Formats: sequence, structure tokens, C-alpha cells
Amino acid sequence: MARELVGNEPFAVLLADDVIDAQKPCLKQMIDVFDETQCSVIAAQEVSGPAISSYGVLDAKKVEGRFDGRAWDIHNLVEKPPMEEAHPIWRLSAAMC
Repeated sequence: MARELVGNEPFAVLLADDVIDAQKPCLKQMIDVFDETQCSVIAAQEVSGPAISSYGVLDAKKVEGRFDGRAWDIHNLVEKPPMEEAHPIWRLSAAMC
């Protein structure tokens, strides 16, 4: 049903778990990255300890020299992994496809 509404246009998925207070709004930052790369964009926040098993977490590697060092190459997304299996430290906050 969503495909009928969106078609082939870019869209954002905002998760209500987080309110991100930033000088430049998070969604604007994501739109800017999408405009430059024409790739899907995911906003993430660092997480550790027992909380890691409460979120979808990313297995990602930092990409040097892009977007002020805040770009990561995502290899996998794991939804709510057990803490003992959770090596990634980044949790999903929002997505733009």
C-alpha cells in the first residue's frame, strides 16, 4: 500500500523512540546526505551495555573523509540482538530511502 502512495520518490521513516535535538535538524542532515549520494541513509546513535538488546543495531565500518567523519558503511542490521551477541554499538534512529 505504501508503494502506491510513495511510488519511486524518496521517503523518510521517522521512529517515535527518539527526539533528536540538533542545531541542524536530523532529517535535514539526512536529506542533504541523500541528495549528495542518492543512497539510503540511516541515522544512528551510540548505545552500549544492556540497552543494546532493546534496539535494532548496526554492524558498520567508519568511512573516512566523508560528512565530517560521520559516514559509516553498514554491513548488517540486527533487530534486538542478545547482549552477548551484540558487537555493534550503533542503534537505528531513523531512515531515509
